[in-house]
Amino acid sequence: MARKKKAGIGAVVNQQVKQVENHQDLVKNDVTVRLLDPKVLKEHPKNDDIFRRTEGQEFETLKESIKELGILVPVIVRKIAEDYQILAGHRRTRAAIELGIDKVPCRIMSVDDLDAELIMLQTNTKARKLNDMELARAIKREKEIYQEKIKRGDLTGKATEHIAKDMGMNSRKIERLDQLNKLIPEYQKLVEEGKIATGKAQEIALMSEEVQKALYNMMYESINSMKLAEIKEHRKNEEELKKQLELIKKENEDKERKIKELDKDLSEMVENLTRITKDKKSTEEEIEKAKSEVERAKKELEKAKKEAGENYLKELEEAKKKIKELENREPKVIEKEIVPEDYEELKKAKQELDKVKTELEVKEYKDLVKNKVLSNIDTLRNIIDNQVCILDELVEQVSKEDVKDIVTKLRYLETSISNVNRLVEKLNK
Repeated sequence: MARKKKAGIGAVVNQQVKQVENHQDLVKNDVTVRLLDPKVLKEHPKNDDIFRRTEGQEFETLKESIKELGILVPVIVRKIAEDYQILAGHRRTRAAIELGIDKVPCRIMSVDDLDAELIMLQTNTKARKLNDMELARAIKREKEIYQEKIKRGDLTGKATEHIAKDMGMNSRKIERLDQLNKLIPEYQKLVEEGKIATGKAQEIALMSEEVQKALYNMMYESINSMKLAEIKEHRKNEEELKKQLELIKKENEDKERKIKELDKDLSEMVENLTRITKDKKSTEEEIEKAKSEVERAKKELEKAKKEAGENYLKELEEAKKKIKELENREPKVIEKEIVPEDYEELKKAKQELDKVKTELEVKEYKDLVKNKVLSNIDTLRNIIDNQVCILDELVEQVSKEDVKDIVTKLRYLETSISNVNRLVEKLNK
């Protein structure tokens, strides 16, 4: 059974080669047959654009036939410079390479580019079982080739008539199949995969590309479940569909515009949030710096107070000690020296002078300490004032959520300033 199938393949291909050879208008010179290495044969560049590559069981059957019977039908090629281009026999050549066959029979034809492509199209459409979409693509390309040949005076008549003759179909069917080329790619794929009937696809092809896209987006593959009459009704109402599409398009444009505006607003919000976060971090750093400065000033003040108090008490004790020594000191009596009558008065006067001198020295030292403390306090006050100014500026930049925290820290600074002022008043007293 398999043998008959393989022999059938060879007979069909052989028949198609004879049909091509009968197109005498395509053959410019004598046909030469040679054995060539299949690896040096180059595929026609348009072959894969129009026809699907044979794969799977169909290709394996062809390989089995060639393995058992060899290549019965020569591959048709043409010579281009140093290479040979395949016009018919792409599948046989690929099978021979996979089977490791080093020589295949080739018919070398001398034809121009248009005739070469025409041979490639005709042999494929006649020798292979193609779906309607592949036939439509082949018809479209053959139509372009025949129109070019008619234009340059090689042929007369209509292109569709020549195609109909080549394919054994009437012109009407050729035109109907050619209509499939007006389908959008999505519908062409459905036709190629057999997911939509050709008759329905031809009706859809009469619609504008815009309506086709809208119908595809609404129905997708389920359109094959629609009746042909329903599709025709959609086509009749195409103008109404176009109006609806315009409204939808306008609505989508409005939505896109709003989305862009929202996106812009969102970007600005993100930018502001980033800036606020950055400013907040900077504010926190400034607050920490101010707190550090306040702590340092407090330590300096405490140190100054302590030093001033300790020195004052020390000097005061020394002064008291000297006064006490003077009070307890007995006058030295010198022999033969007469003690003045006003000795006691002079002693008292001396004590009063010593007391005044001590008080003056203590007051002078106290003033010195006071001036030093006041100087340190002024420096501290300037530092605090500067930090308050900085905090005032930062408060204007931060968000409302941070204001309470900053106000609390400002009140803490104000309390520190009040304490410093009270200290100054005490010193002045």
